[in-house]
Amino acid sequence: MDVNQIISGAMVAGLALAFTGCAATASGEGGSNVMQTIPLETVQGRTFIDASFDGTAPERFLLDTGGSNGVFLRSYVDRAGLSLGEPRELRSPLGDNVQMVDTARYDRLTIGELDLPGGSSLIMEDGQFPLPGVNGVVSLTPLSAHMVELDLGASELRVVDAPGSTVAAWHPHPAGEPFYTLDIFVGDVAIPAHIDSGNPGAVMLPLAFAEQLPLTTELQEVGRFRTVDAERIIYRAHLDAAMNIGGLTVPAGDVQFADIPFANVGSPTLADWVLVIDAPSKRFGLYDPN
Repeated sequence: MDVNQIISGAMVAGLALAFTGCAATASGEGGSNVMQTIPLETVQGRTFIDASFDGTAPERFLLDTGGSNGVFLRSYVDRAGLSLGEPRELRSPLGDNVQMVDTARYDRLTIGELDLPGGSSLIMEDGQFPLPGVNGVVSLTPLSAHMVELDLGASELRVVDAPGSTVAAWHPHPAGEPFYTLDIFVGDVAIPAHIDSGNPGAVMLPLAFAEQLPLTTELQEVGRFRTVDAERIIYRAHLDAAMNIGGLTVPAGDVQFADIPFANVGSPTLADWVLVIDAPSKRFGLYDPN
């Protein structure tokens, strides 16, 4: 049974979508040859890409590493003439609320000069999607035959034959796993986290870890966000310790907390680094381009 998950809200608008991926051959290390460069646009912490489905004119989509397939708005499905697929379950990652959601099928996805294989995506009604002017969400799962670099600082998605610099640490990404998952370390405390370029926030930590961390200020409510089944409060406090994320360091400073089961590393933090997704070798990692 496929279970699809979504988080969305005013401050946490990343979409976490659980489907499946695949992997194949291994890749090497060393200097990188860039085979394709696809321009991106980042606005207020959200990254957008132009994509075409089944030969339609390219249109704007949110690019999100926090899921494995994607989302279409109902109006885009109708306009592009895409066929409906089998309904899928939509489950909140913070609860057990389940909804059945329509899907749409496509035979070909084109991003830049890349023609990628077909698949299916969830359909959301236009009024349910928080970003006006966007036709849905595109993930990196269709690029599973390639090694890619997501460089938000340079506003580029690159298809490469090797990382452009030494990856700080490789992390496994098994076939079929929808999330890019690692541990954030604060001293000896390990906090499970997802890499999520669709989240416009920097780093959000689970509220359950707050008592284990060296906070020098009280938790202060700074906002709220909604999932498909509940509303959550966002807190902020000053963390008097550095965070190690994938072998790279985020210095001490203010961080956000919420009642979530895993930490979330969003686009403002990723913008300082390059995310390398080596899908053929079932792994991913980060490096500092500076």
